[in-house]
Order: sequence, then structure tokens, then C-alpha cells
Amino acid sequence: MDNQILADYLESVVEKEVVSMLAPLVQKIVREYILFDRKTATDSVGLSESKFDELRKLPQIALVEHKLPNNNKVLFVPEELKRAIYSILE
Repeated sequence: MDNQILADYLESVVEKEVVSMLAPLVQKIVREYILFDRKTATDSVGLSESKFDELRKLPQIALVEHKLPNNNKVLFVPEELKRAIYSILE
């Protein structure tokens, strides 16, 4: 019984360590290759940052904002963001 408790404890410690080591790498991959941050989003849609910030107040843009766990940075799926902006500009 003591061995099982020790094994469970070690498993939880290892799991927490692996998550803490991999989380920054996963966030970097997501930011750089899957989702856009604010600067990349403004560049991709060809808007100035001030105009983009004005548009972010609209519900169409708010609906496509994403946040990663343990991170306050707002990210966007490129195609969702483009569709939202085009729907506003029409």
C-alpha cells in the first residue's frame, strides 16, 4: 500500500514538472504557428494598431478572441479574424 502511495505521488510530481517545462514551448508554437497575437494580426489584415484597437471593441472581434491558460495575451485564429473584420468593413 505504501508503494502505491509513493508511486502516485511521484507520478503527480513528474506530471507537474513536465507540464511546467512544456507549457512555454506549447504557447510559443501556438502563438507563432497557429494563432496571431495583436501585432501579427494587425500586419496580416493590413490595419494600423489604433484602427485594430477600435475594431476590437466590436462584438464581432470579441467573439474571435482566444486566451491561453495561464496567459493574459489575446490571440486570434487567422481565418476567424479575417472573416470578422471583413464582415465589419462590408
